[in-house]
Amino acid sequence: MDASQGKAPHQFTARSVATAGPGRHHAGVKGLYLYVGPEGRVRRWIFRYTSPSSRRVTETGLGMTYALPLADARKKALELERLLANGTDPLEHKRRQAAAAITFAEATEKWLAIRKASWRSASQLDSAHLLLRRYAEPLSNLPVSAITPDQIQAALADLWDRGPAQGWTALSRWERVFDWAKAHGLRTGDSPAAWRGCMEYRFPGRRTMDVKHYAALPYEKVPDFIQ
Repeated sequence: MDASQGKAPHQFTARSVATAGPGRHHAGVKGLYLYVGPEGRVRRWIFRYTSPSSRRVTETGLGMTYALPLADARKKALELERLLANGTDPLEHKRRQAAAAITFAEATEKWLAIRKASWRSASQLDSAHLLLRRYAEPLSNLPVSAITPDQIQAALADLWDRGPAQGWTALSRWERVFDWAKAHGLRTGDSPAAWRGCMEYRFPGRRTMDVKHYAALPYEKVPDFIQ
């Protein structure tokens, strides 16, 4: 029997959701509980389970009752039970889904917010915005967790052809965004924008860039030059 409500879990109904008193009430499906706040106004669903990875009892929220009716909450709990049966922790699954939804543009804004204080001038910040927003526009709405080297190459090809030096700078900025994403668990594996081992085989090396050096000055002419 459910001590807090005086009825067996299988007797829990939609009416029970609205009338249950403060406390935690089993909702008739393994792991699913209704939590009612002290004053009875807060009513939300909780799924309680033993993590297959840590072997600890864990809880995750499913939502408020006004947004998730009893029948839907039970379906959700059954879905989570299926994940557990396959050895997947529901909370870890939720985190992976959330990470998969973060776009390159959103990751860019997070990285820019962290780096903003380190720019020495407004022009540096403007340049970073140009390289990360305008030139990276083809990547903007793609999940940062799933962007591939092919997509990086396609997005950067035109800029690299027009100005290899600026293309190199853009690539290095993009790589920092992927580093930030990896540090926050938003992607795994190597950066798709890494030069070494990846883009060095897709774009011409830095020695072929449009960099012009001044002629060397013989050392005996240096005093006259300085004068």
